[in-house]
Amino acid sequence: MINPEKLSILERTHRLVAEFVDGMPDEVASVKPSAEAFSVTEIVFHLADVEQLWHDRFAAMQASESAVVFSPMDPPAVAREKNYNAKPLATGMSEWTALREKTYTLAQSMPEELLHKIAIHPRYGEMIIFRMFDIMANHDLQHLEQMKRTLKQVSA
Repeated sequence: MINPEKLSILERTHRLVAEFVDGMPDEVASVKPSAEAFSVTEIVFHLADVEQLWHDRFAAMQASESAVVFSPMDPPAVAREKNYNAKPLATGMSEWTALREKTYTLAQSMPEELLHKIAIHPRYGEMIIFRMFDIMANHDLQHLEQMKRTLKQVSA
């Protein structure tokens, strides 16, 4: 069973991001500090896409008899392909919120044997579901700090 504390941490990190972007105008949220850097809007859409990626990974683990090897994501390429910055920030938050809600539902319904299956992450190596939830929460917080830096840079 997933420790309720793990889900509580994911709820908290999502709420912190939501509070940060709440009421931020699109014209500020879509400003990039440099050509390579992500805007706040792009970061939020990235969070949504990564959340979906984790769902896909959970499903692959459940469907496989052996350890699944995860494919890496190329965030800048995905951002360009999906044209994140042309979309409203609120749409990105709405998408990410719906996906995070699905994460809670998936976590609560995961069979015990899935929780202990091993997968191979391109960056983190061998892991199980419990570690994945830790990575998700840390990912949220890293991008929240990135959003704060970005807003400071574009507001200067």
